[in-house]
Amino acid sequence: TYKLIGKLKKLDSNYIEKILEFLSDRKFQTDEEKHIFFMLAEYYEKKKDFKQSWKFYKYANELIQKNIPYSILEEKKQFQKIKIIFNKFSSDNTYFEPSPKTIIFIIGMPRSGTSLIEQFISNNKNIYGGGEINLITRKIDSFLSNYNKNLHKLDYSEIFQNLRDDYIKYIESRTKKNIITDKMPHNFLYLGIIKLIFPKSKFIHISRNKLDNCFSLYKNYFSDNNHPYSYDLENILEY
Repeated sequence: TYKLIGKLKKLDSNYIEKILEFLSDRKFQTDEEKHIFFMLAEYYEKKKDFKQSWKFYKYANELIQKNIPYSILEEKKQFQKIKIIFNKFSSDNTYFEPSPKTIIFIIGMPRSGTSLIEQFISNNKNIYGGGEINLITRKIDSFLSNYNKNLHKLDYSEIFQNLRDDYIKYIESRTKKNIITDKMPHNFLYLGIIKLIFPKSKFIHISRNKLDNCFSLYKNYFSDNNHPYSYDLENILEY
């Protein structure tokens, strides 16, 4: 709520002084403080007091990081698992029929501009903007967490046929249009797999200035905690 207030109204110095006083007196609950810090950071950024702004962005991210465990090393292990799965799946030479709908996957880092590109594309009356369809990432992430060994021995033809069927059922339940966009940024992790199960799909890769993208991640709170790397600058850069 506090962060939203900072976006919806112009805050005056009296309001900010009162907030700082409440912070000093520990009148906010711990879960509220991160939002207060982000609000203050945005306030000082707009005032061009970048030293104060950075201080509160740092406070906010450090507070969140304490409660969200993350390891870039574990993340790299996940990347290796994806490579094993793709290599095995691609070597099986399984053929999938083209999807009945044309799917445009808009991929890239979060905060890179995927939403803006989808808005442009879906202005066409023949295109349905699907938003962030998390079906692919959710199912493959779940699969990766349940199978740690013998990944190279599994039959991926059936696994990904089921995933493909579920995805097609989902989009057909949402629209009758023949062209859809899916702007889930983290689909980039499974780009090779997606191209194999949807051979006629199209991809738009959004690339933003790395520093701008990193800072945009650092100054935003993701309530679903889908981007746990984003609360530490070194993790963001490594990711």
